[in-house]
Amino acid sequence: MKEPIPYTLKVSRRARSARLRMMPHDGLVVVIPVGFDRRPLPV
Repeated sequence: MKEPIPYTLKVSRRARSARLRMMPHDGLVVVIPVGFDRRPLPV
């Protein structure tokens, strides 16, 4: 079974769309705008 990839979710007032960012010390950061539907995101 595949293990989920660990990530950090960040909500941004300035973001207009969802973005994936790889940070050297933070790993994968998912940036979403305020009001973005979080249901499709894995927990």
